[in-house]
Amino acid sequence: MYSIGQLAKMSDVTVRTLRYYDQIGLLPPNRVDGGGKRYYNSEAAAKLQIITMLKGLGFSLETIREMVEKQVKSPKDLLFMQLHIIELEQQRLDKAKEKIHFLIQLMELEGTEDWEHYVDYVSTNQVSAQDIAAKQNRYFTQEELDKIKCLPKIGQDFELVNKWIHIVNDIRNMLGTDPASPEAQKLAKRWMDLAYEMFDNDRELAHKVWQVDCDHEESLGFYQFDEKVVTFINKACVYLYQESNGVDHV
Repeated sequence: MYSIGQLAKMSDVTVRTLRYYDQIGLLPPNRVDGGGKRYYNSEAAAKLQIITMLKGLGFSLETIREMVEKQVKSPKDLLFMQLHIIELEQQRLDKAKEKIHFLIQLMELEGTEDWEHYVDYVSTNQVSAQDIAAKQNRYFTQEELDKIKCLPKIGQDFELVNKWIHIVNDIRNMLGTDPASPEAQKLAKRWMDLAYEMFDNDRELAHKVWQVDCDHEESLGFYQFDEKVVTFINKACVYLYQESNGVDHV
């Protein structure tokens, strides 16, 4: 058994807090001696850890009491409950981390840190997964869709997305120059090689996705590159194709 002072010290809470928890019926002592001293057993100590963790997650004491009373029946239940809470918190942190990575990579791809731009971006790209799936089904076979599902996602796949970020920034730095220049041709080659890498060297699908996405204004679930970037790289790729196939430039 632990005295109220011992429990407070080992749990990093105050004696006043434990008295209050007793007062509201959240954590009553297991024994009170003739002098009014409170004592707690190991199960109460474990329950206090749960209470402290739930409180740290923002739950009200009333909600915590309901959760503890309904779900906790034994010390093992306490441990499972604590594990479940940790798992839920980890999921929340993972989602928050992914959203932060998404915004950072999106800013790097878009080339601006203007918050209003991203408010507009999110509002104009709010398409449900069901709507995207329905649209993609009109243009791609199931085999193609299975490959498309494996494409890198902003905020998740750092290596490939970072490669896209670098090449898009390099293209922005060349806007206004001749797409047929040797430097632009190197960029076009990098662009095509990266696209093939992303599609696991399925060149036919890579070209199909690019063409379908360029031909439709509706969102098909693919990242929409800046129009100036798209125009420049399309011209550079045309010159690259003509050069590799011995076609005279128009």
